[in-house]
Amino acid sequence: MKRVVAIALSALSINASAGFISQDSGFGVDTITLHEETGLEWLDLTATQGRTVNDVLGQLDTGGDYSGFRHATFDEVITMQEGFGITYNLSSFDHAVGQQNASIAAMANYLDFFGATGTNEDDVFGFGTVVRDNGEDRTFWSIYDNDASALFDTDTGYLQDIFFAQARNISDPFTGQFLVRSDVSQVSEPSTFALLGLGMAGLGFARRKKA
Repeated sequence: MKRVVAIALSALSINASAGFISQDSGFGVDTITLHEETGLEWLDLTATQGRTVNDVLGQLDTGGDYSGFRHATFDEVITMQEGFGITYNLSSFDHAVGQQNASIAAMANYLDFFGATGTNEDDVFGFGTVVRDNGEDRTFWSIYDNDASALFDTDTGYLQDIFFAQARNISDPFTGQFLVRSDVSQVSEPSTFALLGLGMAGLGFARRKKA
């Protein structure tokens, strides 16, 4: 099953579009989101929900649960979310910083693709951690209800102080991790042409040998 969406973005007087395609995987139906602009395939947040960062890091190698994936960078997450029309201004990274978003539909659409990690009486939310090489991991809180939507970026220490612990060895039942991989179809195309070229060369060699 595949879903395709084209989201129109407006920046000043310039209009742009970004395409997202939802695909099935071994994790279930519609658990991969291809961002056509970047060629990255994103795994649903629900596929890593409730697992520690250390646990997921140990499953990225060949044979692991998340073989072929890696943790997305902070900039990759921002670019992807902007593709859905979710815009915000993070002016400080000391504590929780967020901004109300004008479009509830954009946030709802984003979480429809990436999977909501929880709900309550009023809100639908998807919490995703960005794992960084410097150890300063960050968590995006994406939330919407019938009246408003919001995106918050929080640092690990702040979460531990007032909300819940999100250290690398501690799991949270409502939080997943942003994992990406290169679009398989894009990666495989050069290999296909290379094999075709080798095959043609082999046929030519065989013909010359018979002659």
